[in-house]
Amino acid sequence: MGLKELGIDEIRKRAKRLREKVYSREKTIRLESEKDRFCKENAIAPIIATICDQWINADDAFEFPLWLSKQLEGDLSAELIMDAGEEKIRHLLEVFMADRWPSSMEKERRGEYLKSVPEWIIKTCKKIIERFDGNPDNMFKKGSYTPSELYFILRGLDGIAQKKASMIVRDFIEGITPWAIGLRERLKREGIDFKVEGVEHSSVPVDTHVVRVFCRIVGEDSGALKDEDILKYYPDIQYFAKMTCPEFPANVDGLLWEVGRKYCRAYRPNCRECPLRDLPCEYAKRL
Repeated sequence: MGLKELGIDEIRKRAKRLREKVYSREKTIRLESEKDRFCKENAIAPIIATICDQWINADDAFEFPLWLSKQLEGDLSAELIMDAGEEKIRHLLEVFMADRWPSSMEKERRGEYLKSVPEWIIKTCKKIIERFDGNPDNMFKKGSYTPSELYFILRGLDGIAQKKASMIVRDFIEGITPWAIGLRERLKREGIDFKVEGVEHSSVPVDTHVVRVFCRIVGEDSGALKDEDILKYYPDIQYFAKMTCPEFPANVDGLLWEVGRKYCRAYRPNCRECPLRDLPCEYAKRL
């Protein structure tokens, strides 16, 4: 069984069932920790955290700006980071990550991380100073944006590639992350109502987790996925998302990603406890 054999009626059926699960999933505001509150209150912190969120644990990436602020002994800002310089930021990042590296992350990849991330941080801070007077919130002072406009604003920052930009746009629409909440509050104090219009044009941030779950739902799983599979299935996933949640297609991402990370692993997936096992999922049916 595969996408070409399912037929439109079966695809509609799975889209309808997925929609029910998407909207039954509880979404909570994440401000429970000191690092979350810091990313809400400090305009540059969530940008630095997002840049750091590459190959490492997301919790560590979002802890780094708070830790960095304490090391630099000042209010974290683009100017403070630029004054520290790339080499100092690299050294501090290496110290911070000393006992936090993922066990599966090879030494060569760690070196690549420590080379690229500080460079991206410095380049982004330089752009924020030169283009937005040092205030990241100035990127969004027009107030009303389409998903496409926000996407390309974010893509202009070093270290924020396609997936990250799409994720942030989705987060801005939902308005429940520290960055989204803090941005709206700060702009509101200036009399600016930040909002995203044309939400129906949002896109799903696609990664291997999302691709793997989609493939198994439609019966096209082929084991471990390669990077090119993301491009191969990207259009299928976007159109399936539009069928599932036409008013907010990106809304399906959170559930698909979570299922891919927790249950639908490449090897030895936990189909018995997977929340999508009765979608139905062709892979689970075969097992």
